[in-house]
Amino acid sequence: MSSTPGSASSISPPPSKMPPPTGNWFVDAYQSVAHIGDMPCARNSLLSGIGGGFGIGVVRGLSASAFVAGNWACAAFIVISLGSLCVMVFVEQHRCSISTETAKFANLKWQENAKR
Repeated sequence: MSSTPGSASSISPPPSKMPPPTGNWFVDAYQSVAHIGDMPCARNSLLSGIGGGFGIGVVRGLSASAFVAGNWACAAFIVISLGSLCVMVFVEQHRCSISTETAKFANLKWQENAKR
């Protein structure tokens, strides 16, 4: 592989704050949960879910019992958290694909200029 400026192979991913996987499912799951704040998408999704669940629970609690309001709050937390996580992951994948395409285009332009 040649490391030409702007080629997709020369772009390295940012360093991860997550510990490397150990191969043990339980240990990896615990480490992932322990470092949830280091993943910006997960942190923002959880905060959105907490805020939305709390707000919907309070509003529903004005017209229904505490049990019903709690159920609405939990359901809203789950839906909002998963929805915002899916949207953030999709946007990040789209952003990465655009930057890869841009790097390929820049590499082609660089090669054309080098041939001249």
